[in-house]
Formats: sequence, C-alpha cells, structure tokens
Amino acid sequence: HILRGIHLNSRESKNYYSMSKNLIGLDFYYDRHSNAYEIVWSDITRDKIYLGKLRGDELTNIKSIVESDLSTTESVAIDWIGKNIYWIDASLKQIDVATKDGLHRTTLISENMTKPRSLALDPRLGFLFWSDWEDMDPRIERASLAGEDRKSIFGLKSLGGSWPNGITLDYVKKRIYFLDAKTREIHTIGYNGENHKRLIKNPEYLHHPFAITIYENNLY
Repeated sequence: HILRGIHLNSRESKNYYSMSKNLIGLDFYYDRHSNAYEIVWSDITRDKIYLGKLRGDELTNIKSIVESDLSTTESVAIDWIGKNIYWIDASLKQIDVATKDGLHRTTLISENMTKPRSLALDPRLGFLFWSDWEDMDPRIERASLAGEDRKSIFGLKSLGGSWPNGITLDYVKKRIYFLDAKTREIHTIGYNGENHKRLIKNPEYLHHPFAITIYENNLY
C-alpha cells in the first residue's frame, strides 16, 4: 500500500465519485500491470460493494461487484497478493471473502461474532485481524486468511473500553493500531496481542473516532 501518484496537500481535496449514499468501508490496491489504482468501497444504503479504477484524476470503470446478501458492510480490505476482497457484515455477523471481481464468494467466519466492526489484513504473513464490540468481551481477534486458527489476541474490558472501531497494521513492525470510540483512545499491540501501549487519550481530537490508517510513521 504505497500511494504513489496522488499528491494532495492539506488544503486540497478531490471528489472522484459522488453517487454513493452512505459510504462506510474503503480500501485500495495498486495494480502494477495496468499502472492504476483499484479502489473498493461499501455502501450500506444501497447494500452493495463497488470497485473502480483510478487513472490520473478520474475514477473509471465503476461497477458493483457484490450486490446481494449484504446488510451492513462496515469494513472492507483487499488482499493485494491473492487479489481477494474481505468484508465484515455487522448485521449478518460474519466475515466474507470473494475475488476482487466479486466471484467465488465464501463466508469464512460466522460463529461467536456479536458486533464485528473493522478488519485489516497482512497478506504477507497470511493474517486476518478484526474487532468485535461484544458487550461482555470487546476484543481484537486473529485468524488465517482462510478463516482458520482463529483466536482472541486482546481484550479491551480490562482497559475499561468496549467500542474497538477502526484497526490498521504496521507491516514493518508487525503491530496493530486500533481505536476505542467509547474511551476515546488509540492503542497499539503486537500481532500476538503483546506489548500493549496506549498512545492517545484526548476527547478534543477523538470525539467519536471511527477509522484509522497508517503511512510510514504517521497515523491518520
């Protein structure tokens, strides 16, 4: 995920697409063969997942790739190695996967999920991470990209938290960063849930944090 070719300073923004009704999840993939970015996003009003190609300043070839059996797709992520798309459906309480064209759809995980919210992938190591808002056991979980070897790696209850919202990964340091919208904090842990650190607790900047990402040494 190296965002090359898009140069926007803090005072600039670009509207690539304005037809979405309620856009929630978003991820991108750089295709070296076509020298284009592919952007995938979910629209929970239309109950569809879309894919478009970003060439220069134009988002083209927009199409819905998943448009059935969706309820509340709050998070999507692209496996840039396997060329697959993963998503969480919070209402159906499951994690699904399909090719980036929406084919060969499979439900990977659907048991013991209460309020799944956000997911992130490390395709190099074959890891799938996600957060769950379950009232009695808010947590971060991990499984393989095939949905196997599932385990809970970090619980938030001991921290007084319960709304683990967005999560993102530092692939170099093998660390997970996640938000807690209830306590208004940002935390980081290792891939096995070890070495926990609380990075920020500041209501001024974290009124209701929803999503997070990382680039080099910066969190957004």
